[in-house]
Order: sequence, then C-alpha cells, then structure tokens
Amino acid sequence: QRAEARSSPGPTESYSNPQGINSLAEAHMKANLRKLARRLRILHFFQDSCDPDSANGVAKTVFYLTRELAAIGNEILLVEICNGPRVLVPGVRVERVPTPRNPFALTSLVYRLIAEFAPDLVHMHSVFTPRNFTLAVHLRRRGIPYCVTPNGGFSLGVLKSGTPPKRMLKYV
Repeated sequence: QRAEARSSPGPTESYSNPQGINSLAEAHMKANLRKLARRLRILHFFQDSCDPDSANGVAKTVFYLTRELAAIGNEILLVEICNGPRVLVPGVRVERVPTPRNPFALTSLVYRLIAEFAPDLVHMHSVFTPRNFTLAVHLRRRGIPYCVTPNGGFSLGVLKSGTPPKRMLKYV
C-alpha cells in the first residue's frame, strides 16, 4: 500500500500539497506575468529611413517591428539617423536626426532623446555601423540595456565583401 501511495498520480489525480508549494509557484508566475504585461519603453536606433516601400529589407523590418510592438501596448521611440523625409509609423514616435559627418558621432539631440525617453531597452539595427558602437558605450555607462539585431550583417556574403572590419569579425 505504501508503494502505491508513493507512485505518480494518474491523469485525473493530483498531488496533495499541504505546504502550499503550488500556490507559491503560482504566485511567482503571476508576479512575473504582471512584470511582463507592463508597457515597455523601447528605443529603436536605425541609421536610415524605415520606409516600408523601400527595397531595403532592414528598413521594412524596422517599420513593421516598431509598428507591431506599439500595437501590443509598448511605448516606442524610433530614432532615425538620416537626411530626408520622415516616414510615419502608426503608434510610434519617430524622431529624425540629421546625419553627422563623423561616422562615429552622435548629436546632442540623440543623447537628449535617450535621457528624456528613459528607455527600458535600446534596440540597435544592423552591424558594421560605427555609431552603434558609440551608442553602446554611452548606454553601458548609464546602465541601459541594449541589443543589436544584425539583420543579415553576419552572413558569409557580407563578411566576404572585403572590408577589414568585416574580415576580422569573421574570426570572432
């Protein structure tokens, strides 16, 4: 009889839980879901225009990603470093920043937008863009988490294109 009591419950039975372990696990799960359910403030950093009609696949990705993240309730700020007309993304605040001459430079406007928006996360798009490096250093110093989506930047075709930084990164 004791062996039967220790065996696994059948499909319609459940373990008794006198210590409340399941309710504790459920409480933790509910608390984590509440954290996940809160609106995130996400700043997307892109060095082009996110025109969905463009042939540029990265531009399309940024447009649709930011639009959908806003549609599910996140607060999105898209900072575009480029010259030219701004493309409006439904539900997204889009800030166009003129392109500085120095490829590593960020304007004071970018720093001000980051400080005012106070993002939970910064999402940089593409690799081999010197401004992403400058921005990453700035964010690390302030403890702001960030991620980088390479968007095909590490494909063998791109890495074989011949520029020294790309050749070096092939071995990283």
